[in-house]
Amino acid sequence: MIQLDPTTFLYPLIQKWPTVTKSGETILVCKDGDYVTYLNELRFNKNSAFKLRYKISENRFLPASLAFSGKIGIVETLDYRGKPVVAAIYPVHGTPWFSVVKIDRDEVYRLLRKTIWTIWSFVLILISMAALGIGYRDKLRDKSWLERQFGLNLEKQQYAERLANFTKFANDMIFTLDEADKLIFVNCNLPANTILNIDHEPLLGKEIFEMIPALANDKLIEIYRRIALTGGVDTTSGF
Repeated sequence: MIQLDPTTFLYPLIQKWPTVTKSGETILVCKDGDYVTYLNELRFNKNSAFKLRYKISENRFLPASLAFSGKIGIVETLDYRGKPVVAAIYPVHGTPWFSVVKIDRDEVYRLLRKTIWTIWSFVLILISMAALGIGYRDKLRDKSWLERQFGLNLEKQQYAERLANFTKFANDMIFTLDEADKLIFVNCNLPANTILNIDHEPLLGKEIFEMIPALANDKLIEIYRRIALTGGVDTTSGF
């Protein structure tokens, strides 16, 4: 006859868990008449192997009792300590025994809440990073837009300065007009004042042909209005 001490191999193997747990334990049970007998040492009840027994009809809430009442799978009930637990009940093939793997319900939900919070924290981090990325992209886009606007304004300013210098120092008469239909006088350069012998300031806001009747030529009027309406350059002579 070969005798084996279950305390040296079987019981430690049964109680071994893949993760650290404060309340988890694995129990082997068998049925003895109307009683359920615990076959291994319990984590919270020492010296209980083959000694601890409960009457099934009086303790139907126990996972061990549920095993012999046809309940297989995951259940939530009370254990031998009277504490709420989540238990997995499965038969041990080739034997009349059942295996009950249980853990306190509070520990299960605490781990579940921790996992949920970890997932949500990760999601919030991703959302925050995405928001920062979008904000940075918009900032770069706004910066690029402002740089383009600044460049355009600078070009306009430089163009206005060149036009002003050209108008001021040109030897030809240059008039600044407004409104294509009436050709309202806005300004003229110094040569125009000198050549026409006029003071342009009292003439501001008047029609160009009213202040200079000599320019009231039908062809010249048509040229002025065409340039004012469409832009461009028109060269003519003989007036």
